Amino acid sequence: MKDKTAPHEIRLHSRNIILAAFAVYLMLLPLTTHVAPLQDQMDWMLQAKIIADPHNPAFAHDYAVQWRPVPNLLGTLLIAAASKVLPIFSAAATIYAAYLVWFVFAFVYFVRADGRSRPLVELLGVLYAPNHFFLMGFFNFALGLACVFFALGWLRRNVARGGPRTWIVFALAALATYLSHFVAFGILGLGSLLVCAHAFERAWRRYLAWLAALAPSLAGLAWYASHRAGEFYFQYAFHNPLYYAWYQVGPWAVASSYYPLTPDWAVWINAALNACAIVAIPALAIRAWRKKRLDLSSPWLWVAAILLAIGLAAPTRIYELLRPGQRLIFAAALLIAASSQPRPVSQKTYRLVLLSLLALLFWNGLWSSAR
Repeated sequence: MKDKTAPHEIRLHSRNIILAAFAVYLMLLPLTTHVAPLQDQMDWMLQAKIIADPHNPAFAHDYAVQWRPVPNLLGTLLIAAASKVLPIFSAAATIYAAYLVWFVFAFVYFVRADGRSRPLVELLGVLYAPNHFFLMGFFNFALGLACVFFALGWLRRNVARGGPRTWIVFALAALATYLSHFVAFGILGLGSLLVCAHAFERAWRRYLAWLAALAPSLAGLAWYASHRAGEFYFQYAFHNPLYYAWYQVGPWAVASSYYPLTPDWAVWINAALNACAIVAIPALAIRAWRKKRLDLSSPWLWVAAILLAIGLAAPTRIYELLRPGQRLIFAAALLIAASSQPRPVSQKTYRLVLLSLLALLFWNGLWSSAR
């Protein structure tokens, strides 16, 4: 006899329609904004314009294109390719719109890769794609992180069976990740290693396929590190919770964003997300552990734990002013959510979360359309 008090499962078809509708809405945000609030956007667009037309006399005497396997290249190449048929700002907006869809798809793909249902966790892809990473201006890192989720989701589904197809697809995803951002590639390297260790254990020969798949990307990374090693410098600052509470949530939240193109509303959205994460991540992790909904043997949980540890102790400066620790911490938060044991979600809870997410995204749309 059916229990009428049990939560009704949210059907996969309905969730797909909701996610697709969110993705279409997210695409409209950059497409209706002339200049996106992204850090270094003008630098990337100038590079894309030069790559698309290197012989243009306007800059041919000042710049030359030298093809090298460097990170942060993929996003620029995509914009350059789109600028062949579109004006440069329209080309960038089109690539940003495509990125938003790609991030949502890649994260949902990773969440569903083990065949379990996590309807609320899936919505984090919709939340984070246009907010923390996108509004903070880390476009290339966010693009790389989407590639990370796709690559890890692919391994989550296929690592046990192996075979050439598994490693060819993974190799292409790894190369795309490296060309997007070296920090994202580091996350992928760590994640894929622990996943392989969990699946292969001491079957050492099976690791050769993983190494071969990473070989092209590792070769590019070795070249990059050897040619730019003298340009990196470190200034240590422990990223403890008080650091985030003061600089990301406290009175310095807006000033410390250092993004002049980002509207104050957008910065406060980021500050609100950071505040929620500071409180929610340890609280949810402790609650999940007490309720026995965390599989402590899961490689994803170990990846997240290592990223959190590195993120809290990462240097503040690596060649340029950035916060690598913050990126790792929020990537870890998504991994923790995606590795939690699923539980039934009532339709009422799901609708309340949807309404809250709609309100936040509508807020995004307000400042986006007002620019």
